[in-house]
Amino acid sequence: MPVSCRPSAPNDPELLRDFTRLVPVGRSLDGVLWLEVGVVSWPTPHTPQLHWEPLQSLPAHASAQAVTQARHAALHDPRYFALCGRCGQRRPQGWMHDGDLCQSCAERWLGVVH
Repeated sequence: MPVSCRPSAPNDPELLRDFTRLVPVGRSLDGVLWLEVGVVSWPTPHTPQLHWEPLQSLPAHASAQAVTQARHAALHDPRYFALCGRCGQRRPQGWMHDGDLCQSCAERWLGVVH
């Protein structure tokens, strides 16, 4: 599905800023840019941990449009992000409760304690 046809969430700009990054590898002419996605895990119940996972490589000379498309595509990858069915915010998978509800909504509406 083209990026423009995918549903957006009001917090997508913040997620792009905080949970995606480009890492240059190699020299500028023959190197690549790795698009990495921040993955939230919970090694202990009250301690979230962020680690970066490579998702896609792009040529070092990739256009701004190609980079933007790759980053937006990452937001729609269900391995990394999901839309909360209650508040409509997109969240990292590590902040979801049972797949379709974010932890905040689960606490607020279901009384779940995280």
